[in-house]
Order: sequence, then structure tokens, then C-alpha cells
Amino acid sequence: LVAAELGAVPKRTLQSARFGGDAPQRLVNTVAQAIVDGRCEVALITGAESVASWNAATRTGTVLDWPEQGEGVRPTELIGTERGPNTEMETAAGLWGPIYFYALMETALRGRLGLSEAAHRERIGGLWSRLSAVAAQNPYAWQPAELSIEDLVTPSRANRMVSSPYPKLLVANLSVDQGAGLI
Repeated sequence: LVAAELGAVPKRTLQSARFGGDAPQRLVNTVAQAIVDGRCEVALITGAESVASWNAATRTGTVLDWPEQGEGVRPTELIGTERGPNTEMETAAGLWGPIYFYALMETALRGRLGLSEAAHRERIGGLWSRLSAVAAQNPYAWQPAELSIEDLVTPSRANRMVSSPYPKLLVANLSVDQGAGLI
């Protein structure tokens, strides 16, 4: 759909697999290597998600009139794997989402660094607080608010505990509208 809108006729089309947070970077790496190898002179990488708008439309019963790719259109190449995101063992242990894996890794990191839970939360909160200061200056940020370490690491009604050591404000929001393109 993007190529047609631009009046372009691509020689090759790539699509990332549905699962894996590394998909955009894999596409950039693959395209960059094709350029270095001389197999490609110009490339366009695009991606978007509109989960927040879709959720809002679903709640209000709004019918979305978005353009859709034709059923017969297939990419030349699939980057990544279409296997499920978790093994049976991970799912059986309740490890079905990134938030649980990251929490395990965060706890292991805390142990390796020899930090107390409070000191580690302060460390995590400090990073996110600095990131929020940048977001507060960006009119396109999903949450353009500067938050203190205390705001971020302290569980409350508005910041429920999700998976230790993460309250809600320290986890990614899966319900967003975002998109990007790279030529």
C-alpha cells in the first residue's frame, strides 16, 4: 500500500515476523547489508501500529475505514520466524510475556551488581526519570510528562505493581499509536 501511494514498484519486499521486539532492527540490518553488498540502491522501511485507536474504536463501536492490503499480496521474504513467542515450558511456568522475562533479568542484574531492592529500584527509576525529562520536551511523546524517581518506583492506585520490580510506569505501554519510516 505504501509503495502504491508513493508510485513505486519495489523489486523486493520484506516483512517482519509477527513476534519479536527486534523486528524493526532486523529489517534495518537486512536492508543495510543489501545496500553494502550492492544488491540494493534505495530502500524504504515503514512500520506502524494503531492498537490505541483500534481499542478506542472497539469500545465505542466505531467502524474503522482503514485501507487494507489485498489478500493476494505477499512479501518476497519474511524476516524472522513465525513460531510462537514462547515455548511450552515458558508458558506452563506463566512466563508468557516480556514483562516477566525482563523482571527475571532485572532481578539477576540486581544480584550481580550486589544491590538491595531499594537501591536497584532507585537505579531503574533514575534512568526512566531522565527519559521522562526528554519526553516532557517532545510534543509527540506518548506520555510527555517529567516524572520523579519516586513517582516512577512507588506503587499507587495510578501506578500498580505489574511484575516486581516494575510498577506500571516502568513498563512499556502496548496500547499505542506509533509509526516510523526510514529511507
